[in-house]
Amino acid sequence: MENERIDKLEARILQLEKEVQQLKEEKNKPPILTNQEVPQPIKPVSTSIPKKPTVPKPETVKKEQTDWETLLGKVWLPRIFIFVLLLGVVWGFRIAVDAGWLNETNRIIIGFIVAVLFYYIGNKQIKRDRVALGKVLLVGFISTLLVTTFAMHILYDMIPLAVAFPLNVIWVAIGIYLSHLHRSQAMGVMFAVAGYLIPFLVAGSGTNATVVSVITYELIYYVALLWFAVRNQYRILFYVSTVFLHIVYIALLFTGSHVWDSAHIFLMTVGILIQHEVVFYTLLKGKIEKLRAFPVLFSGFIVTLTWAKIGFEIHDVAYLFTIYVLLTTIRYGWLAYHSNRKQQANLFSISTVAATFGISVLILDLVDSPYVSTSLFLIQGALVVYVGYTFQSKIQQIVGYVIYYLVALIIISDPFLLWWEDIMVWAILIGTLYFLVLFNLKRKDEMFFRVNIVAALLAHTIFLLELDYYNIAFGELYWMVIISSLIVLYRLTSKHMHTVMKQVYVGVNVIIHLAFISYLAGEWVTGMTNEVVFFTTIGWALYALGCVFIGVRRQHKETRLLGIGLILFTLLKLIFFDLAFISLATRAMLFVLLGFIGIVLSRFMYGKNKE
Repeated sequence: MENERIDKLEARILQLEKEVQQLKEEKNKPPILTNQEVPQPIKPVSTSIPKKPTVPKPETVKKEQTDWETLLGKVWLPRIFIFVLLLGVVWGFRIAVDAGWLNETNRIIIGFIVAVLFYYIGNKQIKRDRVALGKVLLVGFISTLLVTTFAMHILYDMIPLAVAFPLNVIWVAIGIYLSHLHRSQAMGVMFAVAGYLIPFLVAGSGTNATVVSVITYELIYYVALLWFAVRNQYRILFYVSTVFLHIVYIALLFTGSHVWDSAHIFLMTVGILIQHEVVFYTLLKGKIEKLRAFPVLFSGFIVTLTWAKIGFEIHDVAYLFTIYVLLTTIRYGWLAYHSNRKQQANLFSISTVAATFGISVLILDLVDSPYVSTSLFLIQGALVVYVGYTFQSKIQQIVGYVIYYLVALIIISDPFLLWWEDIMVWAILIGTLYFLVLFNLKRKDEMFFRVNIVAALLAHTIFLLELDYYNIAFGELYWMVIISSLIVLYRLTSKHMHTVMKQVYVGVNVIIHLAFISYLAGEWVTGMTNEVVFFTTIGWALYALGCVFIGVRRQHKETRLLGIGLILFTLLKLIFFDLAFISLATRAMLFVLLGFIGIVLSRFMYGKNKE
């Protein structure tokens, strides 16, 4: 076959050489021209070179639709109805027992026989490619063994705890082996849960040795499950086994079969700490990245710290909690540095978030003063945002903003500012908002730039509203500092504000300025309403005149229009609100002065535009 193919290729090459030679001869022939003839291009000799085979266009792969018949009939029906079958068997057993047909020994023998039948039929079904049904029957095999052993120990008192416990461990181990043999994560999860429940199936006498044995067993069992899940890359089993250790420990605390003391809770706490360290070590070795275990590490760290806080305090060793938090925070900080150098983005994100949480816990644990802790949280939130932007970690940015704005809401919710500590906290709030605004400006983050500008504007305004002017000295100084701060912030950021934001910012500033004039009138004038209204109105009018003057000097139309609007607003306020509360003499003076200021204002506007 190969020789024949070579012969064909050689013949084809010879033919092509002849055709090339013919083309050369045609090209070398001199053209024959007549008076009427026009030179014509030489037509090449047609060659029989085959066309390239057309490559068929790849067909678009259609997304397979879910075969509900297969999913329901082959997967879920066996799983559901195996439990229905077991429930029917249990009820039939109950009838036989009540009728006196079966004694205790016969019941146990029947239980083991049914378990063997489940195993035999399950293996048969798997060999005949009915895998889903076979796996469910194998689960029924292990479940029947566990129930039968439970009946032998608890119900009929045939075997002691020393026999029942190892038997249950053997049944679960067989189940885990079967799930490994048949590569079934679902079976592994079922048997894992069954293994966790063994201490509840073999209720002990409540002695101290029994309690310690149960706590130790659950921890060792978890480590074995973790090894199995990591080895086979079973993500669901990893999650379930990790969560169930916490559930089982909590359930053990609320069962009445044991006498619990602080030592037992402390031992559970140590078990949870060991669990977290095992997960951390496994992650550090890079064995569970495919399991998407990063969220479990962070959430597990939070739950672990909760256990540590409760367990160590109950056992009167609260200092161990501080030491543990400090060490784990340093470790996660080191891991963040290490993962950033190796460009491991996921590991860097989760370790920085964990370190941030650890620092927050340390602040709560070590700092007694609420003012100092609040200030530290503000600084921490701003720095975490900075780290998130610097290392391009979105989750770190989110965590930083969450910390910062939660603390900011707590500060704003305080209805009064009475002491210098309150002023200090507000100063740090405004200062960190300055930092965030300018940092967003540098990073060109338009969205958070706007958010933080609005937050800064609100913070300045709310500070003035919550200041307790009756119990605090130098109120005018605080007003001037806030007004100056808003002006400086506007100078730094106005070029980067869009028109609407700029108008809102200026509007709020104008309202604050008018409020400041009213405040000065109330503070400096100790007389009646006439004097307060008089100086407030004149102050507003002069402020409007100043706006027009500045607008004319700087040729800024919006500022001139603002001044005109303010003088009109001052006049309307006087007519519709103040007029009823002031004397006739005050009215006369105010109208004269307002009229004069209005004419001067008009002079500023149009004096230079003579026609």
